[in-house]
Amino acid sequence: MTRAIFELTPTDEVLVLNSLTLRDAIEANKMLLISFFHKLIPSCARFVHIFEEMLLRPQTAQSARNSFETQFAQIDVMENAAVCQTFNITSYPAIMLFQGMDKIQKYNGVLEEAHIMSYLTRQTSPIVSILTPNTLPDFKVANSVVVVGYLATADKQSQDAFTTLATDMHNDFLFGLIYGEATQLPEQTTTPSIVICKRFEGQEEEHEILKFLHDVNLMRTLVKTASRPLVVEFRPELHDDYFNLGIPLGYILINSVADRKRLANMVRSLAKQYKNQIVFGTVDKKDIGRFRNWADEIWFEMEHWPTWPSFAIREPIKNLRFPFDKRLDLTEKELSKFVKAFKEGKLMPTIKSEPLPDEQKSPVIDVVALNYDNVVLDNAKDVLLEFCTDWCPGCKKSRSTYEGLATLYASDETLKSQVTIATMNFEKNDCPDRDVLGVPWFKLFPAHKKESASLYFGPITLEGMAGYIRDHGTHKAYPKFDSVNTITDGVVA
Repeated sequence: MTRAIFELTPTDEVLVLNSLTLRDAIEANKMLLISFFHKLIPSCARFVHIFEEMLLRPQTAQSARNSFETQFAQIDVMENAAVCQTFNITSYPAIMLFQGMDKIQKYNGVLEEAHIMSYLTRQTSPIVSILTPNTLPDFKVANSVVVVGYLATADKQSQDAFTTLATDMHNDFLFGLIYGEATQLPEQTTTPSIVICKRFEGQEEEHEILKFLHDVNLMRTLVKTASRPLVVEFRPELHDDYFNLGIPLGYILINSVADRKRLANMVRSLAKQYKNQIVFGTVDKKDIGRFRNWADEIWFEMEHWPTWPSFAIREPIKNLRFPFDKRLDLTEKELSKFVKAFKEGKLMPTIKSEPLPDEQKSPVIDVVALNYDNVVLDNAKDVLLEFCTDWCPGCKKSRSTYEGLATLYASDETLKSQVTIATMNFEKNDCPDRDVLGVPWFKLFPAHKKESASLYFGPITLEGMAGYIRDHGTHKAYPKFDSVNTITDGVVA
């Protein structure tokens, strides 16, 4: 498809909907899968015609119509903003599955044909498929990951727990149940057990056996962990899920399909050795180019890794990055030495930071990654830190008030020794604060209690911010000013 993204027209397989036609389409179709896109967001361009491209393939089109009874549709959110508010759609592109108005869910997987079709397979399958020795082989290859429970016929407690688990994870995996008396159990398996069957492109088929537990929450965690391939694909749509695991991520930077296959095979032994300690996965160069915000977040800007393929480790707790020495050949031997050195704490991280300021020209102290600990974590002082960006209108609007606040504390020697008013460009510097969700964003780090830092959501006024520092800071410091104080160009008068 070479058609421009703004030239959408309906076809037999793909509807173009708007706020007026959406409800009728939902009511008329058993399952309606809708792609929401925004014309001005570059990352949407790749996905605008994804359904049409999928359905150009006869096998896919036939499956969608016959097996899934699914109608595909698209909505331009620029012309239908109210629809996004109705269904709480806040980022694009987005795919939503409608099974009537009372059963709506967002698709959170990779935006590619194979993943979408696997998702539809799960949605149109029973919560738990009852299997026999004859149906088990086909079931095990029906999705990239399937979960098979081997239970005894009389074990009602385990069957109920398995059904609860399957219901909870229905969007993620296919679940099947086979009674142990009806089939020969896999090697090293006893009833009750769960077997995770994994088939990922370019990787050998794997089976992972889990001891069955009646704690559904614990089983959910175990199944998710066991279902991961040894070498994952770090895609923008799924990256946060891996980052939020809280364990280091090993990024294999690739530039081709051949790179992916070769390097994924090369690191498999390392992935086994450090399983549940480091998640190894590939990052495709084309994804970095298409998702600039994601590239900024993981800081894989092209100038930092000019040689592809390459490798880096990201530590998620302090958000530190450890790039592989590009002067070395990326071999299994060198990579093994690099990962071992990381685990032993012998590597120095690469820090994204603006230069250290030569001098502080404002009462608002400039914080960069290189002086973050010295300023923000100065245990003697209460520190109010603003996270900002160059482009943020709200940051510019609040600047004079924030400088006025800093002037109040800096002009009194006692207050100056107790309180620091600081600012940090969130996009240009690494920082360990993972709770920054927007800008401007204010966080108070109390003296002697830095681990008890708190967020300020009050008004951006002298009284509001000074009162918060007094009430939540260690020193209870409060400047002397009255209602007649005004601020002109950052100066308190």
